[in-house]
Amino acid sequence: MKRNSFIIQTALLLALSVARVGAFALQGPYASWMTPTLAYQQPNDIGGPMDINEEYRWNVPVVTYAFDQSFLEYFGSNGVAAVEQAIGIVNELPQASSIDLANFPLDARLFNQFANAENQYDLKTATLGLLLEQMGLADPIRYVFTMRRFDWNFFNQWLSNESGWPPGTIPEYIIERGFDPEELTTSHYVNGFLFSARLRVYGVMYSSVDQAEVIEFPLDIYPNAERFVPVAGAGWPPGEYCQGFTLDDAGGASLPAFE
Repeated sequence: MKRNSFIIQTALLLALSVARVGAFALQGPYASWMTPTLAYQQPNDIGGPMDINEEYRWNVPVVTYAFDQSFLEYFGSNGVAAVEQAIGIVNELPQASSIDLANFPLDARLFNQFANAENQYDLKTATLGLLLEQMGLADPIRYVFTMRRFDWNFFNQWLSNESGWPPGTIPEYIIERGFDPEELTTSHYVNGFLFSARLRVYGVMYSSVDQAEVIEFPLDIYPNAERFVPVAGAGWPPGEYCQGFTLDDAGGASLPAFE
């Protein structure tokens, strides 16, 4: 009897765990409050996290691209082929009305040991990530939680973790900008992994704050968790590459504005 009860409880937990397992983040022009003090406008950033229907998205059906001479001289024909493979992955996405997220994996990372030893990066993967960024998708892990404003009268050093955030922290001081690909509601999951966060503050306490930011970390312990990082917005170390989009990438790209 106990064994049957355990099986039922396990099945229920599994059902709940797969009900909402992902999130994508949208990107657009910086709002006035998205300042470097709140960890926005960092090097290589091109925008800030947006709410649903606030994001910037390309709305042209055809995008023209070309390769300049310096690219051709450095990367050659293999580089051109890699970029066009990335563009081909984007072009192969179905229309938003017909996309089936079940056809996309939670993990897309593969590893080439020789490339890692040679400190080599995969151009196709880098191009694919940059394309998604330019098309309006941000790193969903970075923006599961993000700072809206900071006040030492509200926060203190003993309330740094999500579990200790006072009532009203969300959405007055910290907001959620990861969205479930199917429900379009806020989600703390990214490609199957549940994330929490802690507050990190740089500067002199109670006097001046150089920067306050929210740092996400996974609650799930899994030895190959890095494989489940989406293509959008994520840095890829030497030797790692992807073959296509993850579920969360496809979920963000399936919004109608991408058509």
